[in-house]
Amino acid sequence: MTFRQWEERARRPANTLVGLGLEKRDRVAILAHNAVEWMEIYAATANAGLVMVPINFRLVGTEIGYIVEDGDAKALLVQHDLVGAVEDIRKPGVHAPGQKPVDHSIRCSTLRQRGGELAHL
Repeated sequence: MTFRQWEERARRPANTLVGLGLEKRDRVAILAHNAVEWMEIYAATANAGLVMVPINFRLVGTEIGYIVEDGDAKALLVQHDLVGAVEDIRKPGVHAPGQKPVDHSIRCSTLRQRGGELAHL
């Protein structure tokens, strides 16, 4: 992969995150296995001026919830096969109907309302 290809792969999720209403210095938590997509999201958050909060994929729902809350994450990116680990920490009434993947393996849903609309991918 060339640096140009890397940049192009990171630009799309960066634009998507900004399109959710995330602003510079907002924190974005990520729950994913070690894979190239993780690094793409890292590059995307950096390009968008966001701060990434990595979460170990071996943690359980309450531990994940603590990190998201304590880290003041405005969004949580979850690899598709780990979605079950966060089902019990979703806020009542907050869901992401029609979620679409940011790329082939990572989905995103905003956990907090930022003074207005709650955005979902």
